[in-house]
Amino acid sequence: MSEKRLKRIGVMSATLHGLLVAFFLSYPTVALMRFFKSFDPERHGYPDRTEWWMYLIVMPLLFALSGAVATALSCLAYNLSARLLGGVLYEDQT
Repeated sequence: MSEKRLKRIGVMSATLHGLLVAFFLSYPTVALMRFFKSFDPERHGYPDRTEWWMYLIVMPLLFALSGAVATALSCLAYNLSARLLGGVLYEDQT
């Protein structure tokens, strides 16, 4: 085993992965939000006038966009700190 340092993270590659993970995890999150919204006593007996596309398209896209932005900012912060501090030490098992 050899020890190496992670000096840089590819921002665009990690951002794409963050976007996809956030997009696919947003559907269970939106479903839970809809489920708990049904217990709101102020809305009991009133029809839900929010359109279906808001929950199935817009909210997952917003979650995916926010996940991509958070991933990109985290990668940029890591790259800056790795440049200053040397990066994270890890073991390679090849």
